[in-house]
Amino acid sequence: MKRLVLSVLAWSLTACQPDTKNIEKKLDDMAKDIRDLKAQVARGGGGGAGAAQQQQRQAREEADPTAVFAVEVKSNIEIGMIEGPKDAYVTIVDAWDNACPYCARVAPTLAQLVKDYPGKVRVIYKNLVVHPQQVARAHLAGCAAALQGKFVEWQNAWWDKAWNPYTQSRDAKLLSEEGFMAWVPSIGLDPRKLKADMDGQQCQQLIAADAAELRKFRVGSTPSFFINGRYSAGAMDLGSFKQIVERELKAAEASGLPASEFYDKVILGKGEKQFRAAGAPKPN
Repeated sequence: MKRLVLSVLAWSLTACQPDTKNIEKKLDDMAKDIRDLKAQVARGGGGGAGAAQQQQRQAREEADPTAVFAVEVKSNIEIGMIEGPKDAYVTIVDAWDNACPYCARVAPTLAQLVKDYPGKVRVIYKNLVVHPQQVARAHLAGCAAALQGKFVEWQNAWWDKAWNPYTQSRDAKLLSEEGFMAWVPSIGLDPRKLKADMDGQQCQQLIAADAAELRKFRVGSTPSFFINGRYSAGAMDLGSFKQIVERELKAAEASGLPASEFYDKVILGKGEKQFRAAGAPKPN
């Protein structure tokens, strides 16, 4: 039971959730659940029907850790929202939001993984705009920068210039379109083309398609990751990432397939096409 309390608290401190009209109620409900769990622990780890129901409810909300989810990545690669090689044995799909401090904190870790496993790890970015009032236009700008071959440069500059992720200080002006358009020429972007692509159908359709794809797997917070299809929510440190990457890399290299074919044939070809909760039966 203590582990369950800690897991709820840890998750809430490493992920961003959407701004919605129900967010206060959700936070109140979470706080009540945590108070109830703490009370059960204080009573000696309390069992009974209430604890069992709480554990079952938590289990239904969690992805099965044994599941491999077939997350589409082709469109993001084609547009250029990728860090690392186009073909790799280990694919990390990062569902991120440009106003999420935890996404900012984990960005250097993802870059380090690509560096530490040259040619073997790639990070593919999927848009999950959980703060639309603040950064919807910034997500469009990221896509537009990718079309100019500079997504990584854009994203690094965004985290560096727009705000401080460690103090979570955000300057609304710097988050605005006026704010970021002032510095995009400094990273080699053509501002006129950037604006045209931001307003074009291709980027708008990509962001909508990313959200739809992630909904299939019930991703509702950022950052969330699929590492060769294995789901993990919330920011992790480099060591935790490497444990997963090493395991997946070993399995992928042992498959006998070239890196260029592994994701399509194994993850997409054999992976699950929709969310499966922990404890749920595997599809036939």
